[in-house]
Amino acid sequence: MRGNFSLILSDNIIRISFYSSLAIIILQCILLSVTFNRLPPLIPFLNSQPWGVGRLYESWVVFIIPLVLAIVFVINNFLSLVYYRANTLASRILSFNAFLFILLGFLAYIQIVLLVF
Repeated sequence: MRGNFSLILSDNIIRISFYSSLAIIILQCILLSVTFNRLPPLIPFLNSQPWGVGRLYESWVVFIIPLVLAIVFVINNFLSLVYYRANTLASRILSFNAFLFILLGFLAYIQIVLLVF
């Protein structure tokens, strides 16, 4: 398994997606730890809902975002690792989709923080 990991990291697209995703998750955890104490008790979490009480959630709910992003990161990169030898294109797509999902999750957190501050 360790040899497969070094094999997929030799692929340029997967390596860039992997390290970029990891950097974004770490940056989001740092940003979350810095801004969490300054968040109000209720934050606008569901931005697709109309204005009002329906989109407000308690501030601890923002911990769900990096948790989900980390789970997606691990699952997609594991699947990419498993399927790399059989289908390189599918592995690249999985890795890049994980990166896009993590980037969009980070932007959603930034939007929540900017709406509050």
